[in-house]
Amino acid sequence: MHARSIGVSEQLSAVILTLIVLSSMPLLFIYTNNFISMTEQRISRKIIESEASVKQALDIAAAYISGDELILVIASNNYPVKLYGVYVNESLFTSYCNINGGTVEGHVVEPLYLEVITCSIGLTNFTLIKLTYEGGVIEAYASRI
Repeated sequence: MHARSIGVSEQLSAVILTLIVLSSMPLLFIYTNNFISMTEQRISRKIIESEASVKQALDIAAAYISGDELILVIASNNYPVKLYGVYVNESLFTSYCNINGGTVEGHVVEPLYLEVITCSIGLTNFTLIKLTYEGGVIEAYASRI
């Protein structure tokens, strides 16, 4: 008598395993391709942000309180700088401030230029000022003179 074995042969199991591996390769390729492109986009965005922050340098040349007004004298670098807002003691004060009679938000400071921002803040002796702009945030302390 001849015993008959029932099951999958080694050749058939090797073919099935090869088909499974080959069919998973496109999924692995798509995942790897998406991961690489997302990483490349993040790196490109960081490079652009770093270039903007280096180019768009801004400095507070003077900050003081006179009467009930805060006076900020700002100086720009070799590139134009777009202003976003003024914070006084961690509170947004942009609506109480003006620059050349206009609004601070969206104002562009020309290269190598001094601008004066005035804010109505009331009576206070010492404040923390943060000025946000396209290149980042700068801080200064202002006291009454």
